[in-house]
Amino acid sequence: MNEIMEEMKDRYEFFEANYIPIVDINLLDEKVVLGERTDSCRFCGKTREEVSFKKIAHAFPELIGNKLLYSEYECDECNEKFSSSIEDHLAKYLSVYRTLCRVSGKKGVPSFKTKAKTARIDHTNGILQLQESIDDLITELDEENNSLIIKTTREPYIPNAVYKCFVKMAITIMPEAELKNFINAKYWLQVTDYENTPSIIKPAICLFSFTPGNNPYKFIKAMLLKRKEGSEKVPYMILIVAFQNFFFQTIIPSEKDLSLAGESLQLSFFPIPFSEAHQFGKTTYREMDFTSNLVVRDDPVHLNMKFDTIEKMDPNNIELIDSNKKLEPTVKTPVE
Repeated sequence: MNEIMEEMKDRYEFFEANYIPIVDINLLDEKVVLGERTDSCRFCGKTREEVSFKKIAHAFPELIGNKLLYSEYECDECNEKFSSSIEDHLAKYLSVYRTLCRVSGKKGVPSFKTKAKTARIDHTNGILQLQESIDDLITELDEENNSLIIKTTREPYIPNAVYKCFVKMAITIMPEAELKNFINAKYWLQVTDYENTPSIIKPAICLFSFTPGNNPYKFIKAMLLKRKEGSEKVPYMILIVAFQNFFFQTIIPSEKDLSLAGESLQLSFFPIPFSEAHQFGKTTYREMDFTSNLVVRDDPVHLNMKFDTIEKMDPNNIELIDSNKKLEPTVKTPVE
């Protein structure tokens, strides 16, 4: 335990010494609209005479559960482009995680289907349903350790597009005074020809952590951390985004970092509010490399779900719920 406390102390000291938060967002229950009506789009620079601003522009993708944070300075063309060329890849990367962790998107919690379409996972009316066939098994039961292991693959996605999605989030919530330091990043977001356009940051590293349990991050949390004056060999800007069970920490490529090209940068995991003694299990940490601009296919995903007890039942006594059937609404008394 002392080693864990020492590590957390080191993380706090690293960020205290090197960074200052310039944006801190907590999406609780009130709608937040960033900015005011502007004459041009923050991303492409086109004016209202050239493009329209009629669509609702989510500052963060709705696929991560955002239904509260919007912006006034994203045109309809950029909105459509980012949705299809960037956000779609993040959706495919998270894939089955969104279903199992109940991340609600535009149409609620998405269902997950395997490549063969003969196994699926649905979350309907508060019930998690797993269906598989002999030729398309996605579960493995480990009764000795009280766990159900889910093994499947992601839909095809482009890693660098996933990284771009976080860069787009950062530029959306960024103070206007900082935009001049991210001209290249804004241009890069507009490019959709991934195969012929390499990443402007190499390696495109994203630090990721997963905390098990029932929605440990009760709301979407986002921060922009800016390098302090006098700090050296650390990235200029970092985006922190936490939602549901997920925590992403991403370097935002800036002209302020050009002098550090070829240098070894210092970086630490941001301290999170969940200790190693978290009641539903330890938080796991990973360093994700999203540099590749090529399509990744059949990327394996393994998830371990813990349970207290398991009971064998007669299939004849089980009522299956049709995930395609419209369910009657239910009213639940809120917990005080």
